[in-house]
Amino acid sequence: MKQQLYKILILITIIFSFSSCLLEDEDEISSQDLLLGKWQTIAYTENNIVPNDFTRCDLSRTMEFFDNNITFIEYILESDTESNCVFDETYTFQYEIINDNTFKIIRTNGQEINVEILELTTSILKVKAIYNNGNTVKKEIFTKIN
Repeated sequence: MKQQLYKILILITIIFSFSSCLLEDEDEISSQDLLLGKWQTIAYTENNIVPNDFTRCDLSRTMEFFDNNITFIEYILESDTESNCVFDETYTFQYEIINDNTFKIIRTNGQEINVEILELTTSILKVKAIYNNGNTVKKEIFTKIN
């Protein structure tokens, strides 16, 4: 009787250990899965300074990640005297995940930009990209909007 009880306890322990491992694996979400969706700019700097020409319309910029491309939508002020933001242009680029902390944007002209992921959660994306042969460091913070 004791031997059967001992075997049952070992079997229960093995089952619980196995099922908890499966649950842990399901909870892990890849960077690519977290990136998918639409993000809106909430902060932006170039070389740690907010550019002089940065407007509230720049905060309307969105970036949407799909399985294999990114679509950027830009807005501009209608004029210097107006306060309305109007659609400016849509850009679509390919991207590739390099690792959990880096993805590469491939522009239509073939230029590649490595983007470092500084923080990525289900609601916040902070990135850093280096342009102009290392002379310009752009940092941008996005919030997920869907």
